[in-house]
Amino acid sequence: MHRHARIALVAVLLAPLAAVADGTQRQREVEKQIRAGTLHPSITAEYDCNDKSGHLTAAFYNNADPRAVSLAFGDDQTPVSIAFIAMSGSGSRYTGENVEYWEHQGVAAVTIDGRKLTCKPLR
Repeated sequence: MHRHARIALVAVLLAPLAAVADGTQRQREVEKQIRAGTLHPSITAEYDCNDKSGHLTAAFYNNADPRAVSLAFGDDQTPVSIAFIAMSGSGSRYTGENVEYWEHQGVAAVTIDGRKLTCKPLR
């Protein structure tokens, strides 16, 4: 294989890694803005979950790139977890470090640090 062909092949193979690194950097930037309060949610939703943690507030940042959700429990609205939009067969799914939020047909399935919650919207 010629030197130029090898360089081109390496560039093609490394392109997905660069895209992942760029996506991870954007996630860090969005999370920093959310925690600093400089990025404001497009919409919020409140849920009652099947445990004693109090109500769950999900704040959606649909104007962020990538789109994100922050999750907070009870009266303390400090985000416990921040997750980013992920592929889903149906419903809205967000994933992050030790967290998954999956809303489908009005019910949110939330897993935080291995704790699984089923949350229904407060009306």
